[in-house]
Amino acid sequence: MEIADGAPAPKRGDLLYTNIGGSRERTWLILRAVRMKTEKRRYALWRERWWQVEPDLRVRLYRSACRHGGQMTWVAKALPGKPKRRKSIHSF
Repeated sequence: MEIADGAPAPKRGDLLYTNIGGSRERTWLILRAVRMKTEKRRYALWRERWWQVEPDLRVRLYRSACRHGGQMTWVAKALPGKPKRRKSIHSF
């Protein structure tokens, strides 16, 4: 997940929404967030659907988020795709 400059980092217990407005809209709980070494603004997230997490773990995740500044809601956007190369007859 990529975040804006100056924004706080995602943390354990935060909520993540994906595919907003689509038929495949999902709500996730973030289990772990690690900053990627290659880019400072990107994070690798371990996440689980909220209803697949046991109730006692949900409470522990919520309390963990509250201890570290409160539970935040993140909206994930799709990263831009890789541009497609045009093939010509001369490239073969």
